Amino acid sequence: MHYCNGSHETGTSSVSRRLANRLESSHFSAGDEFRKAAKRTGIPIAEFNKILGISTEMKEQLDNRLRKIAMNGNCVIEGRLADSMAGDYADLKVLLKAPLDIRVERIANRDGLSSRNAKKETIQREKEERQTFIDLYDIDLEDWSIYDLIIDTTNF
Repeated sequence: MHYCNGSHETGTSSVSRRLANRLESSHFSAGDEFRKAAKRTGIPIAEFNKILGISTEMKEQLDNRLRKIAMNGNCVIEGRLADSMAGDYADLKVLLKAPLDIRVERIANRDGLSSRNAKKETIQREKEERQTFIDLYDIDLEDWSIYDLIIDTTNF
């Protein structure tokens, strides 16, 4: 079992899919699962993130799905908490990183936003996510000590 984590627009989706393909294993995106759950409920993703922070039932459903996949092995899992929650099932934990300004430009280009708006939204989103994960799981996304490998994707 391999895990790939990173802040928004660091390349986690691309890298985790490539790794899964190279290892001839399956790929699971916690973010994709999260978006599917939001779509099923009909709640916009930003609002769903806030609701998830207070909904124990929704949180547990997503967490349990991730744990089941981790226990089955032979998979590359991509997600903000996947590496922390999987614990001993992890063979390799990879963190992708890039400076905020690089990530903001990627987000602005992807979403058609001004750099200023993309930066404001990214800072707010990451601040809220960090606090949510601390409150729900006692996991600080800025603690990189759990990773086996940290890759700077600035030039990728």
